[in-house]
Amino acid sequence: MLREFSHTTRAADLAALSSDDPFDILIIGGGITGVGAARDAALRGYRVALVDKGDFASGTSSKSTKLVHGGLRYLEHYEFSLVFEAQKERRVLLDYASHLVRPQPLFFPVYKGGKYTFPKMIAGMWAYDVLSLFRNVKRHKMFRGADKVEAAMPGLRNEGLVGAANYYDANTHDARLTLANAQQARDAQAAQFPYVSVLGLNKDEQGRVSGAHVRDELSGDEFDIHARIVINATGPWADQIIAMADPSHEPRMSPSKGVHIVIPKQRLPLNGKDALYVEAPQDGRPVFLIPWDYVTIIGTTDTFYDGDLDHVPVTDEDVSYLLEIANHIFPDAHLTEADVQSSWAGVRPLVKDSGATDEGSTSREHSIWEQPVGLVTIAGGKLTTYRVMAEQVVDVAISKLQERFGLPERKAADTEHMPLPGAEYPLPATNSSTLPNDVWKHLVQDYGVYAKDIARRAEESPPLAERIVPNLPYIWSELEHAIIYEMALTPSDFLARRTWLIYDAPHRGQEVLDELVHRMGNVMGWNDQRRAVERQRYLDEIGILAGN
Repeated sequence: MLREFSHTTRAADLAALSSDDPFDILIIGGGITGVGAARDAALRGYRVALVDKGDFASGTSSKSTKLVHGGLRYLEHYEFSLVFEAQKERRVLLDYASHLVRPQPLFFPVYKGGKYTFPKMIAGMWAYDVLSLFRNVKRHKMFRGADKVEAAMPGLRNEGLVGAANYYDANTHDARLTLANAQQARDAQAAQFPYVSVLGLNKDEQGRVSGAHVRDELSGDEFDIHARIVINATGPWADQIIAMADPSHEPRMSPSKGVHIVIPKQRLPLNGKDALYVEAPQDGRPVFLIPWDYVTIIGTTDTFYDGDLDHVPVTDEDVSYLLEIANHIFPDAHLTEADVQSSWAGVRPLVKDSGATDEGSTSREHSIWEQPVGLVTIAGGKLTTYRVMAEQVVDVAISKLQERFGLPERKAADTEHMPLPGAEYPLPATNSSTLPNDVWKHLVQDYGVYAKDIARRAEESPPLAERIVPNLPYIWSELEHAIIYEMALTPSDFLARRTWLIYDAPHRGQEVLDELVHRMGNVMGWNDQRRAVERQRYLDEIGILAGN
């Protein structure tokens, strides 16, 4: 059963803060690594607080390619340990977050003159299966000859087509996967504060980092959070946090911008189930075309980024690059900018790699270090391996706590075998509600076993069963659930991260914004001024997505 996780519990946790009773661990960063660490540490029995200047997953963790993948492309860099680890973690998520992480077949065409010859592709596929210990969803399949490829994926460019590989990874709703970790951290008594920004780091008499001076971005209040050790899990912002305590810090991050565009599903002839993994004709880098409910995702770019991390634009050049790839692989598609329904830009938190020749060759391995004393930073890595990263950074932090404060050793949390909220029981196989089948399917995919609770609320109050947007499966009952159990504090939280309306709905959901603000305001007690602020907050967010 879900515990309340809302504006009310947030306010109660803020009111309970005390300088006389420091937290064991303060985590800065509410992305997948930060909330994963909060979950892990709290399950071990440590007192944990987490802050983020925005919503959970509002940075990099909601702007991925939506794939939980085993790292096929890392084979060419001989990063076998990373591929092995990623394959294992993909299995863990398929088992213990089964509603949010689902098998995704991928189709990889091979062309004459490309980076990969057909024999090299065969070898790579066998290596991929071996490193999964032959425990992938299914083993790979090879298609030799253009005719067999065209039968499986009609519409592909025929010129130079040699064959194709068909293999499995997984897809995920990245923001909801992050949220599920935050919910389980809450169940384990972690105090989590989205929309609380760090203004500075505090130090004790020995010069060790001992907490943070923060500001509640919703109320404007400033206060201190005291902790014995601080974990910096802010991804591309890691250097900024370190510099608060060590002004002489030399930057260690090498941020890379990744852009995705969203196209209506009917505009590309994907076969309805397989995603495509292709080589960009411009530079040979890997790009995915992924079927996702009512749309197709195309991405990603990979370019060095030294701009404002809080406002990452999607440029005309980014969009043109991705459209050119799609039109190259599907010559009859004739996509234009008018077909782009939405887009997003995220920043990969890559650590500088002296051996890399470009962004694409920079290692995706993660790094953990303490600088200065009392501040443990984790950076790099990838979505798929977040659980291991979280476990490792908590191990480091706890070793420091035991060394400096004599805290007793506690049993490690068995997160490898622990279902996330929504996956505690087998998912409902049939529609047991009175809701339309497409609505029920959507609820099960996003909420798992809690789909029944949302459906029951809708059946008890028919207005909550109404669709938020015509022809899409989202219903108003989800908003109440998000406010009470998912810490949805703003319209952006709901439209962009609790649901996918910002990408699925025409015009990024602007048509429902006023009604959404009205309903949220009624539940959360907003006055007219606050309603106007929240409405503008969302318009600002979609302006960034549009590259304005």
